[in-house]
Amino acid sequence: MKIKKGIFMRPSGDGAFIVGIGEAAKALNGMIKLNDTGMWLFDEIKKECSKEELLAAMKERYEGVDEDVLKADLEAFLSMLSPVIEE
Repeated sequence: MKIKKGIFMRPSGDGAFIVGIGEAAKALNGMIKLNDTGMWLFDEIKKECSKEELLAAMKERYEGVDEDVLKADLEAFLSMLSPVIEE
């Protein structure tokens, strides 16, 4: 998966916002606020990785967290980002 053209992450205070420019702004229909984990995941997706690779990276980064919890969190995050990612 990858981030669609025209979508950017902009730091703001203690997090960041995902914003769209041009046609991408229409697809996004606003902004998405991210925390530290969201910013990290967004950066990982920018590297064009699969869902399985994201989960593996999460397991490494959050060692000791139950895999089912990580899967659920990843699914929720990807669902929120569905307007701005391509499979």
